[in-house]
Amino acid sequence: MIAVGGLKVFPAEVERILLDHDAVNEVAVVGIADAVFGEQVVAYVVLNTAAGNKPGADNTATDHTVAQLESIREFAKLKLANYKQPRMLVPVSELPRNPSGKVLKRELRERNVSQQILTSTAATTQDSVATDSSADHSVVAIPTISGADSTNEGVENLVAVSSHQLQAASLKTSLVAAHPASRSGVALEFVQHLVQTIGDLDALPDADEGFLAAGMDSLMIVEMSNQIQVELGDDYDVPATLIFDHPRICDLSSFLLTSLCPEADSEPVLPQVAEKPKVDLKHQVDQMTDDEALIALMKELEDS
Repeated sequence: MIAVGGLKVFPAEVERILLDHDAVNEVAVVGIADAVFGEQVVAYVVLNTAAGNKPGADNTATDHTVAQLESIREFAKLKLANYKQPRMLVPVSELPRNPSGKVLKRELRERNVSQQILTSTAATTQDSVATDSSADHSVVAIPTISGADSTNEGVENLVAVSSHQLQAASLKTSLVAAHPASRSGVALEFVQHLVQTIGDLDALPDADEGFLAAGMDSLMIVEMSNQIQVELGDDYDVPATLIFDHPRICDLSSFLLTSLCPEADSEPVLPQVAEKPKVDLKHQVDQMTDDEALIALMKELEDS
């Protein structure tokens, strides 16, 4: 079992779903260590090299592999909850097995793919970044892992990772321009749109939804923290525990509101209204004669 931020993921369930894709011949799902969520899901896939091939196509084997991985990832998004979806799809020529044919998942977990991805991404040059002018993000192709230093023999390529560009700070300007009574809604809508954009969600998430429940993984949280840093400015250092300190969308929006507009945290001071002295009606009635009480009652009825 894999524990992603406290949520249980059963490898067999993910494997069963992925095997329904035509491009997957074999698959083994394991968990790898993650600094934010404890573990993340990784799928080692033996691809069906014949799937999707068209006679006369001039695509390279690498292009075809990446296309297959993208197709598998989209398929997983339709079939699995976000936290169950593999954060990495690693194509391999074969899965390691013992003499009886059982897949050696411990060996897969020990391949330390996450560290290699960080190293490979950091080494990516300008030439390996393709920018889509029609979208507000860049697609960073992770280089092939190979060579004598690689502990992942047989790994040919890795699925691309989407990285959204940071936007100029805008929240404080919007808060200052808004009426004080509507500022909390402005901050909330900002965080909702941020989560929707980074998480590629079809609709705005609910205000009380947790970031993990909304499908945010560790890479997405890093992206969001970077944007929050831009909004708060250089005078504030966003902690690594930001999302855990404010686990829901409404929690983070309240934090941003009070950080950018400290006066919003204080209750408005209402003018004091002089309190009217209390009248003891029973005592007044007791002091009246029967005639006085009857006159007062008739007057009350006339006024009503």
